Amino acid sequence: MRSVLWGLTLLSTAIALSPSATAQTTPPAASVQKLIDGAKAEGKLVIWLTSPAIPQTQAAVVEAFNKRYGLSIQYEWLALHPSRSLPRLVTEAKSGRVDADVVGSFTYDDMLVLKEANLLKPYPWVDVFASDLTKIKEPTDRLIPELRNLGLAFFDQVFLLAWNKNQIKEAELPRKLADLTDPKWKGRFVTNATYGLPLDTLSITLGNDGALALARKLVDNRPVLTRGTPAVSEAITAGQAPVGVSSFFNADRAKRVGQPQEFRLFEDYVPVMPLHIAVPEGAPHPNAARLFSAWLVTEGVAIMDKMESGGRVTDPESALGKLVEQRSSGAKLVMPQNEAEVRAILETRRELTLVFTGR
Repeated sequence: MRSVLWGLTLLSTAIALSPSATAQTTPPAASVQKLIDGAKAEGKLVIWLTSPAIPQTQAAVVEAFNKRYGLSIQYEWLALHPSRSLPRLVTEAKSGRVDADVVGSFTYDDMLVLKEANLLKPYPWVDVFASDLTKIKEPTDRLIPELRNLGLAFFDQVFLLAWNKNQIKEAELPRKLADLTDPKWKGRFVTNATYGLPLDTLSITLGNDGALALARKLVDNRPVLTRGTPAVSEAITAGQAPVGVSSFFNADRAKRVGQPQEFRLFEDYVPVMPLHIAVPEGAPHPNAARLFSAWLVTEGVAIMDKMESGGRVTDPESALGKLVEQRSSGAKLVMPQNEAEVRAILETRRELTLVFTGR
């Protein structure tokens, strides 16, 4: 029944969201026109993205893209998780083979791996698209300096508190992440054991020792441990615990399909894990890939946001951007600002994994 409702929701949204809403009103710049001409000659896109996840959304996105630029691009969309797409890209590239045009949703450490494998080369996104896609500067400038112009910000995983509204009232909820260490929550919350998310990101503010100390206190309070944030959302819906440390993306999607979930930001920290897309060096259809990537992170994300979920904290028009804008005055936005912080997070992850696995 849930899948039927989900399908009906997507269908009605797709009908309401006409691609003409993003129709071009001025002639494209010469550089963009060159990409359009090249895309017409290529005629195809191979996309490795897990989001949007639903075929109806993927079709609506490509339809709007084709209409925007007068194209008839055929596409192959493989929902490859970065844990599969990243090693495949690197391994195949060593033998001179690159099958994908647009890849993601990669964390900063994934992007650094691609950079070190010479699979990412700088591209002047703002110079090329500024006159055609006026919002291109935000997803371009979002990247840390060491990765600037090697990809584009796609959407953000923002970690927050989610709860089962059939099991608990909002007034009873914890307000800060550290509140879950209180004995009254013993065995009554769900969290992701993988990398200790989002404590790895919080180590930027708390320090390595502070993040590990908080992790130990949380584990001592016997949470329901899952592998992955989607599993946190599933556990909350199933009633395994009334509350959990989830993400906007997963909690929002659960709520949209009628699951008994609500969510809100923590009042101390708002941990952000940015996710990106990129056009790998040697992509078989580079013109279509660059044109689609720039359009997707500026105009296309609105379709994804409305039909499934998504958004960036720096995009004021997205549902996520609006939520973050309304956060408590003391809630600090936490995300890495440079490569050194990204690598420090990786080190903390290794230690957090040991804490959550009991080793």
